[in-house]
Order: sequence, then structure tokens, then C-alpha cells
Amino acid sequence: MAEPNATSRCGMLRSQVRPGDVMLKLNTGGLIPGVISKTTHSEYVHGGIGGEGGTIYDVNGGLPDDQISGKRLLPNVYRSSLQQDNQMKTAYRVWRCTNVPIVDIVHREAAPFVAVGTNSRWRYNFHVVTRVVGAIVGSATNKVFTHKKNREIDEQKLNIERLVVSNGGSFIDAAKQTNRDFFCTEWIVWMYLLASYKAAQEGHRQSLQLNIRPYEAIPNNLAQALINSPDFTLMGNIGSI
Repeated sequence: MAEPNATSRCGMLRSQVRPGDVMLKLNTGGLIPGVISKTTHSEYVHGGIGGEGGTIYDVNGGLPDDQISGKRLLPNVYRSSLQQDNQMKTAYRVWRCTNVPIVDIVHREAAPFVAVGTNSRWRYNFHVVTRVVGAIVGSATNKVFTHKKNREIDEQKLNIERLVVSNGGSFIDAAKQTNRDFFCTEWIVWMYLLASYKAAQEGHRQSLQLNIRPYEAIPNNLAQALINSPDFTLMGNIGSI
């Protein structure tokens, strides 16, 4: 029996989402998604990583109940069922990484972020908000300066985080070491780039080709990077699009 929310165009079932899948939420209405979509000229408004048993890991706050900590009142990394009522009207476009060792690492390292959040909260990176505001009022000079500054900070943090991982630390350890904060799609890119490094440390020769840095990864930018990457395959849509 077909799942009620399967799509007719390139559709996939929610139950077909696999651990490590990159899921970008599509704009299906609402005030905040509408603002993000309009100012970034994109249909993508949010993102998460597929989990086991038809779940999604995502960075968010102020959304309906989730399975772990009860409420999304503060920013955190959450795990939610794609089958629960508030998710059934949500539409996603799904990409799957074909680099299995990297996917396995992403899946293994994602869950601990949720567990940590039951005792403390990850700070939300409002850089994505400044990007949206900048698209409306920012000057070209300020954008160039901000881009250079963010790139330098991002690389400094990644270098420290790679060192933590190379010394046997977890991704949680790495994030704590640099006081990382995340917005939704930034976390996805960060997880995959760090997983690519860890896979190389474990002897896997095939590196990940994903030409985007964490600070750049607003949803539309990530979608374009996934389209251009030979390591990701578009699987289709789930939801009402």
C-alpha cells in the first residue's frame, strides 16, 4: 500500500529515507519560510540529516514537540519522526551520498548531538539571518568583508576540529573545543566535511567532493553544491510538492 504522502513527481516514501540522507525542506507556506524563500530567491528553507527508522536530525528551535526532549523551545539538534503529525505536511527534497564510509561516520556521529542537548543547548548560529538581512539591505563592500572574515574564522575552527578528531575525539568533542554554534544547513555541511576528514584518517582513499564551506551553507547554496557534487544523488521528494 502506497504511503499517503508520497509524491507523484520524483516521489519517494518517508520510510525510504536512509541514515545520512541530506534533506532540504521545501517552502510550502508559512511566514518564516516565506521570508527565507523570498529573500534568498530559493524554494529551500531548512535542512536536516536522515536518521534511522524514518527520522530526521535537524538544528532548530521554537517548533512543535520532538521525540527526545519534549519541546523545541530553544535551539538544539533534534531527532524527529518523519511520520509524526507535524511532519506529514512537510516537504523535503532528498539527496543521498554514495560515499558509504563517510555516510556511516555522519550517521554514527549525529545521534550524540541530540543526547547532549537533553542537558544543555547548542547555540543557534544567526549568521543565516544576517545573510537574509544582507540580501535586503547589505552593501557589496560589507558583504565582501564579511565573507572574508567568516571564511578565515571557519578555517581556523575546522583546523582545530580536525586535530581533535585525528586524536580520537568525537564530533561532539570537536564542536565543544571551538564553541561551535550552528544553523540548520551549516550543521549538515560541517558534519560531512568532518566525516570526510575522519574517513581519510581511517584509511579510506576517496575524499568527499562537496564544494562549500559551513558558513556559506544557507539552504539554497547547499542545494547547488549537492547538485554539482558527484558524491550525491538526487533521490526525489517527500511531502506535498
